[in-house]
Amino acid sequence: MAVYINTVAGEPDYGSLPAAKIIDYPLEKRDYRPFAQVQLALGAHALFARLISFEARPDPASRLMLLFAFPAGRAGLSVTADGELQTLPPTLDIQKRETAGEDLQGIFWGAECVLPRAELERLAGRALAPGDMLYGNVFKTSGGGAMPPHFGCLYPSKPVYTLQELSALEAEDLGPFQVTGY
Repeated sequence: MAVYINTVAGEPDYGSLPAAKIIDYPLEKRDYRPFAQVQLALGAHALFARLISFEARPDPASRLMLLFAFPAGRAGLSVTADGELQTLPPTLDIQKRETAGEDLQGIFWGAECVLPRAELERLAGRALAPGDMLYGNVFKTSGGGAMPPHFGCLYPSKPVYTLQELSALEAEDLGPFQVTGY
């Protein structure tokens, strides 16, 4: 089943967007497996992405990553618990606002990111519209440190721990994201 990217007229209301949960932790079953999620919305000029991880005391290198593969290239981002943002390609102009807090699910950290729609459409080779299917994945990783190392993904994938490793992913490591009109 595809993850939905809802279309919005202006800024998204993340409280009303569906959340895609990262629940696939394919390594050892006894490994640390923090709950994480992504919410996506397509606006007139941007793709909005909210990535959050429920960890009370995350390792500073704990990482959330988002990747989309297009015919003309890939677009992605990586944000760490200490706020470092990396983009793929490195010239992709992404705005980021760190977010943290607590809700009924627990204490969380993450980022709300704004990706330029024009660049995504250039990579896709077409204007994005309801009904379009994009392919990508979302990851929650950490190489260790204060917390145990872990690797989680939205769609089954071989383990990747850095933004640069996302470039090596194949079609079988990606899943569907559908732009919807509601």
